[in-house]
Amino acid sequence: MAYDVTVDQELSIVCVSYQGDVTADERKAARDKVFQLCEQQGLFRVLVDLRLCAIKMNEKDAVGFAASFERAKNIQGYRLACVCKQQGEVESLVEVLLTNEGINIKYFLSPEDARMWLTAR
Repeated sequence: MAYDVTVDQELSIVCVSYQGDVTADERKAARDKVFQLCEQQGLFRVLVDLRLCAIKMNEKDAVGFAASFERAKNIQGYRLACVCKQQGEVESLVEVLLTNEGINIKYFLSPEDARMWLTAR
């Protein structure tokens, strides 16, 4: 797995783009680095682009990934937008589990829609 992290200074969004095969453990490690960057720069909007990767997670991995957010830093005030080619069962499960934990996350099929949602008041 490879990923790039950039900051859209104009919109105050941290952008993460994944490429290749991605496991739950790799997403957890990248997530922790991204949240550290957000904390350092005082940013609370994150755009995760999953269109160029293959998520190697089953339902059990998805539950573990979602549960790991509880152990992450407090992200209750964050907005997380994930862009994917299509929203499958794993993505839907992650969205439901995190939403139930009070985390503001939403999946999109286009980065434009994701950016609009992230910047809406």
